[in-house]
Amino acid sequence: MVGAADNPATCNLTGFLADEKLVYYIILILIPFLIPVTWLRQIKYFAVSNTIASTLVVVSLAYMLVLLGHRYATAKSPGEGLLLYNLHGTLVYLGTAMYAFEGVAVLLPVEDKMETPQLMPQVVCWTLGFALFLQISFAFIAYLNYRGRTQSIVTISLADGQIAGGIASVVFVQLAWVVEVLLTFPLQLFPAVRILEHSCSITERNSGLKWTKNLMRAGIVLLCMLVSLFGYTSVDNMVSMIGALGCIPLAITYPALFHYKVKHDFPVCEQDGDSEESTSTCLLQDGCKPQVEKSDLAIVIMGILSTVTATVMAVISWSSTDFHFQSCVLRH
Repeated sequence: MVGAADNPATCNLTGFLADEKLVYYIILILIPFLIPVTWLRQIKYFAVSNTIASTLVVVSLAYMLVLLGHRYATAKSPGEGLLLYNLHGTLVYLGTAMYAFEGVAVLLPVEDKMETPQLMPQVVCWTLGFALFLQISFAFIAYLNYRGRTQSIVTISLADGQIAGGIASVVFVQLAWVVEVLLTFPLQLFPAVRILEHSCSITERNSGLKWTKNLMRAGIVLLCMLVSLFGYTSVDNMVSMIGALGCIPLAITYPALFHYKVKHDFPVCEQDGDSEESTSTCLLQDGCKPQVEKSDLAIVIMGILSTVTATVMAVISWSSTDFHFQSCVLRH
């Protein structure tokens, strides 16, 4: 299923599978299956599903890198028509790139369950570094292959032209990513649910409010599905807006702001001795001046400007998007 303008040759699918609104139907069908899974209370129950999802991501990414590398190596004119820089696209991509921090909200729940929580900083640094390497290398080789024809969802571009493995490899990669999203959805929802329950003064072990919690989680799932129904008209811009409004503040602005607040409200003065007692005395002394962390303020300002810029550019890009319902076509 691809855009109607991509290929004029229609395939032989009929009925439900050929409906131009098939994506909407699939989203609605999945709701009854996703809601019960979000009722799980312990993060440990997501270990198996998250392991399967991570395996699918690694395998499909490695597979796509091999396919794209082979396609580029065997292309007749691989460097033709490359656009090295696009200001508008770069500003929109700012929010999309920050979407990589979507999992930052699960850091504290994961650290709480770790046998050695003191290793969390190293785990985060290595994980983000590897993710950054994959994002840059994958985007680079994908754009080298498809150039101006690169789709916002790059797995759609895999069906553009000849590729090793044929259409079967494309279907495998696309299905792997669909399954991965479905398996990780409950885990991604977990921190938001916990925060919402805490703000409503619902304790974790309060069994008397079990169905209140369940209905709350079901409502969040329905809200997410509603957003996906609306966002289908421009997935790339929706992802950019989520990254700008959600991930940039959560991963950059808020931590720097909290660090600045702590330094300002609890200043540490110069003192003799390094004991805990002398530190406490110093904190209580009159005349202790707050430490102004200029780096924190700079990060907060940068985060706010990035949020505003990426959001505005995504809205502008979305408003100019020429949306077409998908139609069933035959790939050669």
